[in-house]
Order: sequence, then C-alpha cells, then structure tokens
Amino acid sequence: MIEKLLRKGYGVEDIALETGRSVKLVRDVVAILREIGELEELYRRK
Repeated sequence: MIEKLLRKGYGVEDIALETGRSVKLVRDVVAILREIGELEELYRRK
C-alpha cells in the first residue's frame, strides 16, 4: 500500500494519514525501500 501511494505522488505524512500508520513507520519503510534500491525503481516505473 505504501509503495502504491508513493507511486501516486503521496508524501510520507499523507501516506500516514491515508493508511492510519505512524509517520515514523512510513519513513522507516521509505528508508528501507531506498536502501534496497526499490524506491528508485518505483519512480522509474511511474
């Protein structure tokens, strides 16, 4: 779900509100995606 919202252009705070997750959790997920190279791939697929 977080990846889908990132792909749509949502920011971390918006994703947290939309999903009911904490901002910290969303930031942690984004950091992991960045670390494994998936974040770059997400934006490439856009």
